Amino acid sequence: MSKPGETSGTSVTKSNELTKAALENKGLIEERLKRLVDERKEMSAKRRETSEALMKKYSESRKPAFYSKNYNRIEKELKRMERELSVHGEGRKIVDQDLQEAAERLAVCFLVMGYEKS
Repeated sequence: MSKPGETSGTSVTKSNELTKAALENKGLIEERLKRLVDERKEMSAKRRETSEALMKKYSESRKPAFYSKNYNRIEKELKRMERELSVHGEGRKIVDQDLQEAAERLAVCFLVMGYEKS
């Protein structure tokens, strides 16, 4: 049995085997590492581009696509509706006046007829 602080022979052998395997595959490992670093750079660049694009998109004070495409049509429709409402409002005033005048004439007729019957 080994004493504390000493290393056993098997662990040294295993680490030597790993070192030898790493040295043999050094080119392959470097190539993979370079590819991973490049992929990481691409991903961070894409993320930065995406975040910059999103920041630009939402920081600009522009109208939504639906609004800008249909703005003129909606504005014309609203103006038409406003005109109709004002026309209807004027029409209602005229009708109300006519009804008031008719009610007054009818009341006069009833008063006249009521007085004639008496």
